[in-house]
Amino acid sequence: MSAPSIRPGYLLPHRTTALAISAALMAVVLAASGQTILVTAMPAVSAAVGGSHDYTWLFSCYLLAMAVTVPLYGRLSDIYGRRPFLVGAIVLYLLGSVIGATADSMAQLVVARTVQGLAAGGLIPLPQAVIADLVPPSERGRWQGFFGAAVAIAALLGPLGGGWLADHAAWQWVFLAPMPIGALALVIIWFTLRIPPHADRRVGVDVLGALLLTFAVGGALLATATGGHLWAWDSAVVIGLFAGAALALVAFVLVERRSPHPLVPFSLLTDRTLGAASVAGIGIGAAQFSALAFVPLFVQGALGASATDAGLALVPLLLAMVAGTLGSGQVIARTGRYRWALLSGPAVGACGYAWLASLDSGSSRLDVTVGTLLVGLGVGLIWQNLLLVVQNAAPAREVGVATSAAQLCRSLGNTIGVTATGAIVAARLGSADPDFTGALSAAERAQAAAAVHPVFALGVPICVLVLLVALLIPQVPLRRSVHDEGGVDEDAVAVAREPPVAALALTLDPAPLPGGRAVRPPRRRPPRAHR
Repeated sequence: MSAPSIRPGYLLPHRTTALAISAALMAVVLAASGQTILVTAMPAVSAAVGGSHDYTWLFSCYLLAMAVTVPLYGRLSDIYGRRPFLVGAIVLYLLGSVIGATADSMAQLVVARTVQGLAAGGLIPLPQAVIADLVPPSERGRWQGFFGAAVAIAALLGPLGGGWLADHAAWQWVFLAPMPIGALALVIIWFTLRIPPHADRRVGVDVLGALLLTFAVGGALLATATGGHLWAWDSAVVIGLFAGAALALVAFVLVERRSPHPLVPFSLLTDRTLGAASVAGIGIGAAQFSALAFVPLFVQGALGASATDAGLALVPLLLAMVAGTLGSGQVIARTGRYRWALLSGPAVGACGYAWLASLDSGSSRLDVTVGTLLVGLGVGLIWQNLLLVVQNAAPAREVGVATSAAQLCRSLGNTIGVTATGAIVAARLGSADPDFTGALSAAERAQAAAAVHPVFALGVPICVLVLLVALLIPQVPLRRSVHDEGGVDEDAVAVAREPPVAALALTLDPAPLPGGRAVRPPRRRPPRAHR
């Protein structure tokens, strides 16, 4: 029997590719459903064990733990392969679910969310790196439909399930419900995911660089999470954390420039395309998670709805994200052009946040739906396509660490966004500790609306900044192989090397002809050999 054929540009036969990607996407379903099911149930969970003032800690500790582990998962999986780290991450996530389900205090819930965050550092970026390992960038938009389907499952079942469990069942089921998905994902990945490490991979891990990056990211995020809440922004503790994080970041850059096995190759840090995409990722991460975290709080607090209704309010946002991701991926796969999505996404998102900022306690559920649809569509247009830009620009042997770096930036945005806006909400609620699961008076609903209003208003300038940064990302032809084969567009390379001001003028797309071909054909030259 002849060996199965491999499509041009792919790494494995089609059936093996489909099995491997489906196995990895099971991990995405686990992490995504575990997150969305908690978003709508968290007000009830926090009220049951510790009070609403610690609400944001259940997000912050998760995001902090994820942020400090993402680069390690990326580098180690580049060296040793994706499979052992995906398996380990799933086991760790299931352990966190058990800890959360047996919690009887806010402290134990924080521990559970921290353990799940340590697992999410692998469950979020590694499946996306698996797709990059197997599918060439020119075809990746089509396969991202499977990623969108995984997010769609979480978007449909997570918020509704979390709200229903909070209203009609014991809150412990919020942690237990995703566990069967994790068990199934563990079995499928163990038996099907067989991706060899890249032949030209860098062997070795920069331990000192990993520690410095952990101190830098952890210190900055911890200062953001505690500033204005546990300690004043001008207190010695917060200032010391920010100063220590800045020093650790400087030391990290110096160490990475001299290390033979850098955790994050310095070439990735200085590349203009990757740099602009990373900065845009921070902004879109802040915009995305601020909406996910505080739309349910607005619906329950300002509109006086139940947790189930809060879950229903998130469904349009998440479905619009999936629609934006799927639709833009299909268009990009057919035309090869992605800048239109990078520019239109922040503009649509800004309109959505402006709409949400105009709402108050007298608004209707339809008003909330319109705003969440716009925010979700805007995030979906740029969310996955920034990752496509990063993976297309990075060398194939470093696609794992590049994917993880992009996810780290998004996680930083998530944490900065939710902790900063959480501090604003806590400050506006004052000394009151309202139970949003009970009946609220008109004054309490107005206070909740006023507390959440700055969160939505802040989303507008964040989206505008993302748009300005996205203007600096050039249109580079998508590779047609999972390896670094294929020609290089000399015009695109020249644009990428221009200073930002000149690049801003040069990267405006020429009008495409039917079929996606540009008016001026690109000049090609052979790729550089690996050093």
